[in-house]
Amino acid sequence: MKHSASVPGEGGYIFSPARKETPGDFNDFLYSCTLEERVQMLQALKELPGLKDDYFGRLKGLPPIESFSSDKSLKPSSFNEVSPETVIDAMEKGIISNVALGVPAIRKALVWRAYNKSTYLLRSDDKVDYHDIVQWVAKKIESRCRACEGTSHIRA
Repeated sequence: MKHSASVPGEGGYIFSPARKETPGDFNDFLYSCTLEERVQMLQALKELPGLKDDYFGRLKGLPPIESFSSDKSLKPSSFNEVSPETVIDAMEKGIISNVALGVPAIRKALVWRAYNKSTYLLRSDDKVDYHDIVQWVAKKIESRCRACEGTSHIRA
């Protein structure tokens, strides 16, 4: 039996902060995700295509295009801005490929976002170093938080 930092548990995988996740653990996690969860990951990575006007009124959760006539700023411009249910409906109707919503697409998007674009082609999306990516994201967030400290113009 393989020892893993990620183990199936009730309601999903349980992660141990005491052990570094391996690419295999991350793959196991991704393959255990539901289609809706994978859609949400791709939406967070802004990886889904734009919406065409003729999709409105045809897909679940997308009202007819005429309903946006009073305020065009409320009209979603891509599948990243709609519910996962709408994205799944688009997949079922052949508008979005099921391959575009698969685990390899998520791994590729993570590698693209996390690494320098000049080294992207040298990286393998089969072996996503999830632990390093999480550390990279945390450093980005921490530096943004530090940059924001003391910039508030709100006075008591």
